[in-house]
This record gives sequence, C-alpha cells and structure tokens, in this order.
Amino acid sequence: MPIGQDSFQAICQAINIDSGEIIESIEQTPPAAVTSLEQTSATDGWVDSWVGRVALVGKLQAQLTGTTRLLSLTGLTGVGKTALASHLAQTLVNEGYTCVHLHCDRSKPLTLAELAHALSKKAAPPDLIRLNFYPLIDHLKQHRYLFIIDEIEHSLEIEPDTCLSQFQNRIWPDFFKLS
Repeated sequence: MPIGQDSFQAICQAINIDSGEIIESIEQTPPAAVTSLEQTSATDGWVDSWVGRVALVGKLQAQLTGTTRLLSLTGLTGVGKTALASHLAQTLVNEGYTCVHLHCDRSKPLTLAELAHALSKKAAPPDLIRLNFYPLIDHLKQHRYLFIIDEIEHSLEIEPDTCLSQFQNRIWPDFFKLS
C-alpha cells in the first residue's frame, strides 16, 4: 500500500536520509520495470507496491522455465505466497504453460482423482480422467504445466513418535519424484 508524502518525509527524517536522494532514484527507475508491474496488477491481483518482487519473479520464472521441477513457497499466512504464485502463473501462461490451481482442504486431503479432474478441465486428454498413474506422469512430462497447490500442509500427517510430517496419501511422494 502506498504511503502518504507526510509519512514518507517523517520516515526519511527518522532514519536521517535526504528524501530528495530517494525520490530522484525512484524517478530514474526504468519505465519497463514499472510498466510490467502496472500491467500485471490489473490482471491477476499482483500487488504493485511490493518492493523487490520484480527481481524475485524474474529469478523464479527463470528457475521454473529451466531445470527446476518443484518450487515450494513457504511463509506465514498473509505474506503473499498465493499472490506471488498467481503472478508467476500468469507470466508462465504467456510462455505456453497450462496452470492448474488446487486448494487442499482440512477435511479431505488432495487426491490424484482431483488432480486429474482439474487437468481435464484445462487441457489434458480425457483418458487421463481414468487416472492411470504412469500415463498421467508421462503426460505431465511431455507438456508444460504449473501446479499451484495452496495449503498442501492439509494433505500431511504428523508422525507422533518423530514429529516428522508425511503425506496422508502415499502416492504423492511418487508423484513429485516422477513428474
């Protein structure tokens, strides 16, 4: 959220920085960086007041279009993980990816049937609905998909003896290793 001019001046004064130096550097920001934030904020909920996110998005996008197969965004509730993931998804859609957004529920863990159903709504062939595990994995390897799985921790269970967590449905570790 942008701050008012009075607040900005007060902050600069409190930390003993000349506000003119900061204003000049902001005005010299290349228009392309500012424009990209403004364009995306209207389309996917991207918060254009986040500082330093342009570089982060570029780094994550390069990783996801490179060799990175699994990216985990972790942090406290409300810090913007879903907004960041949604912004990444929008940039990857522009590069030919199909994005599937799934949400785990506390009462019922995510299943492969739900994943296959979500894929069938996007672009997957109808035969994937039959949920044959290895053809699904082969399909995912041959096509560009980005899965956003919100609150995946609801699909985990904690081992009482060790306090380690693992998936409730044992097929997920294989899915993540193979896909």
